[in-house]
Amino acid sequence: MSWHLDRRIAAALALVLIASNAAFAEPSPNPACPALDQGGTSFNSVKEIPAPIATELARKMPGAILNEFIMADRDQPWQVTDVVIPGPRLPSRRFIRGGNVGSRWYIWYETGGIAHEFYVAIVELPSTREAAKAVTHFFASPDRMCSETREHLADPTPASEPEHDIW
Repeated sequence: MSWHLDRRIAAALALVLIASNAAFAEPSPNPACPALDQGGTSFNSVKEIPAPIATELARKMPGAILNEFIMADRDQPWQVTDVVIPGPRLPSRRFIRGGNVGSRWYIWYETGGIAHEFYVAIVELPSTREAAKAVTHFFASPDRMCSETREHLADPTPASEPEHDIW
């Protein structure tokens, strides 16, 4: 076997390993947050997000098609890296956890691509459940998600457009 053939095989193997990162992603983080569990409700599936909140998130998140909310469920395949291979596109976001305290709802999720990051979205959903409004959206490491979410849920500031557009 020639050196050129060995190099091509090595390059092909490297591409397969990089691309498989999306399919073999590690399980979703599961930060403990007893303070939130005691003061409200929580859920561990993207399917449990109320429709008005999913609509508001789809409106804010780039890549949503016709305002369709696109996020992988916990522990499901998602696009972890920025390497895209032929085949079905995977969501670039993955749900971690969600819940509410009163009319304030939180959604924890992670994003892939050139960087792996973790975010918290806080959304106001009035008791009428007609329309949700984003309150804030911020980066938080998994070990700070609970404490920072608790602080933002307790903030009585009315809902306003979050300051940045990176969702």
